[in-house]
Amino acid sequence: METTDNETEYTLKENQERFFSAKRDHIQKCLEHEDSESLAKTATFLLNQLEDSLKANEPLKEKIKYIKEQHEVEIQKLYGELNYFKQKTYSFTGALISIYRMVDKHAGEEIRETLAKNDETYRQSQIKLLTEQLNRFTKQEQDDGTRI
Repeated sequence: METTDNETEYTLKENQERFFSAKRDHIQKCLEHEDSESLAKTATFLLNQLEDSLKANEPLKEKIKYIKEQHEVEIQKLYGELNYFKQKTYSFTGALISIYRMVDKHAGEEIRETLAKNDETYRQSQIKLLTEQLNRFTKQEQDDGTRI
């Protein structure tokens, strides 16, 4: 059965609590029996454990710091790109609004007429194309001797 990170962390904390609880109990017994030699050995052992733990934490702290810095650099790059595209979008939007206003203000009716002419020209070209296709089809039928 697989364990999750939370379960592992909880188990580690439980083990640490048991370990330190046992050490506290041992220290308490040493104090009660005035056993200074055992107390000194236990204190030395705990100090060594603390020192080892602190030494082990240093590379982790450095790694965490490095990762944070790298992420910060990446985040800043992404914010920069985002801001660039926002500015670009605002510029395009502004340009489109300006064009729209210019078209609406200066060319209004003329452009509407041109669009209508273009629309009519497009319709006429479509009608002409369809007529040519129909004529070819009709001619082909006549050549083949078949009728619709």
